Amino acid sequence: MPEGNVEHERVRAPSDWEKRESGGANSFEDSRAVYRLPDGSEYVWESRRHRKGRGPRNPEGQAAKEADHAPESRKGHPWLGGFAPHRISWWVAMVFTVGSALFTLGAAASLFAPLFGGEESAKAVADFSYFTGALLFTGAIYLQVLEALNSSDYIGLKRPYNPPRSFTWFAWQPRRLEFMAPFLLLIGSLFFNVETTLVIFSTLGLAALPVAVGLTSLAGSVLFLVPSYLQMVEVCHRYLCFRPREISWWITVLFILGSAGFVVGSVFGFGIPGLSSPAESEITKIGFLQGSVFFLVGSYLMLPEMYSD
Repeated sequence: MPEGNVEHERVRAPSDWEKRESGGANSFEDSRAVYRLPDGSEYVWESRRHRKGRGPRNPEGQAAKEADHAPESRKGHPWLGGFAPHRISWWVAMVFTVGSALFTLGAAASLFAPLFGGEESAKAVADFSYFTGALLFTGAIYLQVLEALNSSDYIGLKRPYNPPRSFTWFAWQPRRLEFMAPFLLLIGSLFFNVETTLVIFSTLGLAALPVAVGLTSLAGSVLFLVPSYLQMVEVCHRYLCFRPREISWWITVLFILGSAGFVVGSVFGFGIPGLSSPAESEITKIGFLQGSVFFLVGSYLMLPEMYSD
């Protein structure tokens, strides 16, 4: 295969690959392109699949046959995950999973206080879990930003793909869905950091908990819901689709459902003295527990996503 490459916007393809079509959501760069190879076969490039190191596939959805042996990242059972600390995608999945597990623990402690030794100890567990989980979410989301900015700029059948010439810590790329989704998630996670920090300060008696703290939770939840939908747009290459056979599609669905749970919990969780009811408090706890569980499952699925065809 010739080594020469031609520019394809932000990625490069072998010079003898003919670009047949491309597309994606309006106002954003293409998230999908179809190439014809010299032997007449066709392969489809997709931005998320490419970013996760899964390579192109044929129009029927089968993974491209590679010119070399299967890389280490694809050995073993995909649903058991793997150990790949040299890959940003692996760290994204692991940190998201641990953060989601802590959010689930915190929500469970709030909802089932007797199982955690009573109201006081359950509150301590919830506050610590939410605080630490929010920090891990922020870290995982920033890793998603780095993953988007530093994904390989080369399309081909031979692995490993060439990394970018230099590592980028931040850049402004608003026309790329794979950048804008985690960027908005990052802003949302900072709202959660503010909220959980204020709660910790209040618990330690260092500051009074402001009534408006619920607004930070609601803002963070909305800023999770919108980019979670944008992740689906990247997977679908349009504004909506139904692809139950694709693991990437399920991850985006679970993140949308998780964000929706956070929104419901936030709406009923303002805690205004004299106006809030016990029922609203229960809805808040259930909403955050449901959202956390969806995020936990979606985060775990990022591991087999890396290793699946």
